[in-house]
Amino acid sequence: MQEVSELSTLIEDFLATNKNISINALAMRMNIAETTLRRIRGGNLKRLPNNDNLLKIIFYLFKSTNLNEIKNKLPSGLRNFFEKEYLLVENCNDNPVTVLDSNIVDSQITYLVLKLASNHSGVHRDEILRLFGELGIMSARHLSKADILFEDDQVFKTKMSAFRLPDDTFIKNFKTTAEFIKTDPQKRDGPNLYYNLSESLNLDGLTKIQSIQRKAVEEICLILNDKSYKGELPVFALVAVDTLK
Repeated sequence: MQEVSELSTLIEDFLATNKNISINALAMRMNIAETTLRRIRGGNLKRLPNNDNLLKIIFYLFKSTNLNEIKNKLPSGLRNFFEKEYLLVENCNDNPVTVLDSNIVDSQITYLVLKLASNHSGVHRDEILRLFGELGIMSARHLSKADILFEDDQVFKTKMSAFRLPDDTFIKNFKTTAEFIKTDPQKRDGPNLYYNLSESLNLDGLTKIQSIQRKAVEEICLILNDKSYKGELPVFALVAVDTLK
């Protein structure tokens, strides 16, 4: 696999340039298991490591967390992977991406407060109280103390333009947004759209669906980042395609 080979070469080149750093020391600095790093270095993987480990490696090697900046320095296979996996398309995620530690997003309420605060208009203190009570305010203070949020005239906003959560944190909190779907037309602003489709497919069918979904997400992302569409209505687009196997 081209991307695996390229990642192996990047690690090998780094160690060759920094002869005073052992593979064990490098793994510790990257905060990944030494056995994992050795397997990647040796090209003994059929596919790239999970996203959390991949980003830890890339961020350390390039001394940056700006995915758009990094992608332009990557060899072709990894560059194409990053563009597709992290939606690094024109006008979408055009700023440095901050990877948040799972300890920061320590509850479902904290996750939702963070998501609301990251929207263009932020989230008012009164709205946090209405939705989550004092626990919501505590979550906002927790995120502010972690230098993630700031409060301006009782409106909480994020200090970052784009962020990413570790996979396990994202999956754990994915359903919390879905729980806010309002099925009663009298209790929602604007129409909601939600489907739950399932069928047993072969790999070609799954790959085709994922391709369609990825293109849709890219188009949605462009709209979310278009200044002409900015407003006061918080909108969440939930996209997931996976197997139950």
